[in-house]
Amino acid sequence: YYPNKQKLISYQLKKDQLMRNLKISSKYIVVQIKTVKVNGTIEPLNPSLMLKSIQYFKDKDYQVIFAGREKFPENFMNEGVIDYANSKFVSAINDFILVGNSSLVISSASGFCSIAECFDKPLLITNAHHISHYSGRRTIYLPTLLSRKSKLFNAKIQHQYLCTYGPDCGYDAFKDMYILHMPTSEEILAASKELEKMLSVQIPPLSILQKKICDKGDCPLLLEDLSRIANNFLEKHEKFYN
Repeated sequence: YYPNKQKLISYQLKKDQLMRNLKISSKYIVVQIKTVKVNGTIEPLNPSLMLKSIQYFKDKDYQVIFAGREKFPENFMNEGVIDYANSKFVSAINDFILVGNSSLVISSASGFCSIAECFDKPLLITNAHHISHYSGRRTIYLPTLLSRKSKLFNAKIQHQYLCTYGPDCGYDAFKDMYILHMPTSEEILAASKELEKMLSVQIPPLSILQKKICDKGDCPLLLEDLSRIANNFLEKHEKFYN
């Protein structure tokens, strides 16, 4: 049930004005990143890792809009990305309008991504270390994996650390904790292509591997929600989920 979707029509005039102000003239995607350690971000993702995915959607005639409240990445400047986040038009209601009328959203783990889920929008969440805890049925999760030098992690252990030590999974509590893996440019691109399939009315079923990981029940957060971890990512890191 998505009551916010029904309210978009009430903002048609504001939408038309926002599109003119931002020079949005075609279908578009929204991109948001975190530039500091906060929320679900242990270490900010290098914005250059987004460029292949941005180019992929540009080649399919999507405009790309940078949203949130973060500083516009320098390496986005030559990519034709529209900087809404630092424009004079940025506001809570325009966030609502912008996301609500987008095709899909690529976001960090933050409150911003919840706007997309409220609209049942295809959403890719990148570089989040909470394993997975998003409820959106069109949400794909691309996690950051953690470990300790004294104890090799898997998904179940990382989840236990989240429950025991709080949102940063104890990252600041243990000197030997480190980032085992952050999403790569290729993984983000593969997940973006998987996300594109969420544009269809019929939501694609879980892959054999996605269903296998969920059915194992080792990571409770994967069982509580409708989101899924990117299939390509699971193929490359299946050992972590076993």
